[in-house]
Amino acid sequence: MVGKKVNFSKEKFSCFTHSIRKKGLTVTIETVLLIILSIAVMTILIIFLATQTSFFKRFLNSQEDDSNIDVVVGKCNSLFNVDSKYSYCCEKRAVDFGNNSKQMTCDEFRVDEFSSGRIEVLDCAGVKC
Repeated sequence: MVGKKVNFSKEKFSCFTHSIRKKGLTVTIETVLLIILSIAVMTILIIFLATQTSFFKRFLNSQEDDSNIDVVVGKCNSLFNVDSKYSYCCEKRAVDFGNNSKQMTCDEFRVDEFSSGRIEVLDCAGVKC
């Protein structure tokens, strides 16, 4: 047996090669089906999220504040920092208090109950509006 050659012909092992080929083919078909299925799921998911984003927008907008008091306080303090007396004393800004809105200068807003001492004081006595 040492010197004999073993003949591995296709005829002897045809049952093995046939099953190997068949197994490889099924894996390929399963892969293609999984790819098609995953593309379909992703498409449905994208369509669902694109149509349902209005729900998230409504939720985020309901969390939004209805007043701009902090923004106006910041603007007035910026005007104080650059010593812009005319803008601080004469220019009116829209201040929103929920459903109410008023036009006020920073000097008027400084004494309002909502700003409560958060705005720095500029002397508006010599400013002509």
